[in-house]
Amino acid sequence: MRDVVIFFILLPVVVSLFGRIGLKELKYLQVFLLVGFLVDFSGFVVLGFESFRQYKLTFKWIQNTYCIFDALYLTWLLRELCPDRWFKLICNVLLIFFPLFWVFSYIILKSDWTSGSAMSPLFDGTYEMLLTFASAYTLLRMTERRSNEESDKGFLYIVIGIFIINCCTFFIALFVGLADLVASVWSYTAYANLLSYIAYTIGVYYKLPRKWFDHLPSQTEM
Repeated sequence: MRDVVIFFILLPVVVSLFGRIGLKELKYLQVFLLVGFLVDFSGFVVLGFESFRQYKLTFKWIQNTYCIFDALYLTWLLRELCPDRWFKLICNVLLIFFPLFWVFSYIILKSDWTSGSAMSPLFDGTYEMLLTFASAYTLLRMTERRSNEESDKGFLYIVIGIFIINCCTFFIALFVGLADLVASVWSYTAYANLLSYIAYTIGVYYKLPRKWFDHLPSQTEM
């Protein structure tokens, strides 16, 4: 299941190709999703094929570096979407804090990446927990607007996707040192990823220019 879900990350990217999306938030989302796909696909190849096992350490470096990219991009996106000035200030602090915390967690505390899990429960669990709360608050503020505009709906679904994936995975990150426990529940993260990608896809759909759909026949014409 998890190997199949990897390719679902391309869904919102493919949908976005049907229209010109000029907003920087969505342009960066496309890059973010493509990078995520390349990282996951690299893991699929390296761990799934014996001839590529020699690159396992290289993949761990890629995976560990991607997590800071993930944390910084999602923090920046939530900062752009939430209207509260104090929230934006906290996000600015996190954008400085996360790289320093990553160095502490991955370089100082976890210098050996050749054994055990590539993840750092300290960094991954902390940033995913913070993003869970941040996305939940952003959702609350966005729903308080009570806007029916499709533009707002688009970003609403994107934030829902952020909430789903971080809420469902930060518990696992905290217990990453318990190999048996993580192995028994890790496959369930595929479902969280799938729901997140579907939410991203719906969000991107709502951000497409409505004129692209003008030529499609309506239900009354069919």
